[in-house]
Amino acid sequence: MTEPSSAADAYREICGLVTDSVERLRERDEQRAQELRGELVAAERRREEAAEREHVTRWTARLRWEAAVEVLWDQRWLRMTPLPRPDRSTPYTDLEACGHEVDAAFEELRSTLQRRGLFRRRQQP
Repeated sequence: MTEPSSAADAYREICGLVTDSVERLRERDEQRAQELRGELVAAERRREEAAEREHVTRWTARLRWEAAVEVLWDQRWLRMTPLPRPDRSTPYTDLEACGHEVDAAFEELRSTLQRRGLFRRRQQP
């Protein structure tokens, strides 16, 4: 800031500094807004992907449950129940890993039934 020759010059100089500062703040805010819009788009994409993974995992679990009921159908001693609801008390889990666990559990069930002679293929009429 230079020495103003009058009060009016001092006022103009201060107003110019304030205007420059406001303009720099606006530019910085606009840059930050653009960054946040980009982050928002990325977050929305991740949310959509997670929702799709959840849908696929639930569908896989339902199909495996129905397949398990089918292979156990002849076991009259075993009480069949509907597919249990998801356990919401468990911490966040990797849905892909859950799908693999469901597949592995079903394969273990099928393998156990085959080894023990409990699993018999139904005859097609």
